[in-house]
Amino acid sequence: MKIEMNAILRSKNIKITTSLYILLLVVLITSCTYWHNVNIKYIIPEGYEGMIVLAWDQKNGAPKIMEGDYEVYTFPANGFLKSEVGGRSMNAHEKFYSYNKATGKRMELKIIDPTISTDTISAKNEYYMVGSFSGGYEQTYNLVFFITNNKKSKFMDPAYREKYGAEHLDRLYEEK
Repeated sequence: MKIEMNAILRSKNIKITTSLYILLLVVLITSCTYWHNVNIKYIIPEGYEGMIVLAWDQKNGAPKIMEGDYEVYTFPANGFLKSEVGGRSMNAHEKFYSYNKATGKRMELKIIDPTISTDTISAKNEYYMVGSFSGGYEQTYNLVFFITNNKKSKFMDPAYREKYGAEHLDRLYEEK
């Protein structure tokens, strides 16, 4: 009887230990996907003001471009970019640059979020980023924000941004 009881206890201990190891393995495997945040460089035209849209996972989108550890997304003059890369987390480490189309020179931008900062624009390379969101649109995943270097810009008004976005987002899906 004592031998049977020990065998049963050993069998239960093995099952419990095995279950715990499997659970630990699953936790480790799934949590590893969150350890690496994507590094992203957004490159916008010099002097651009308006809506920036990055449409992820587009069949006819731009291929993935890397510069060191950074994925690079260079926006055309209209601020709308389609990418074949799948959607990215908003937890990405982001850098912003403007580029001069004629010279190809880049200038790193300091991005100010006026909803959480009292900073005001004091240099050519400073911009406000407002209305940032990511979400779906017609079965796609997009990153949308507005950028301006003028505190009095119409894009600082949430109602205007909403109306503007509703009127202009469709052009991203126009065939060219």
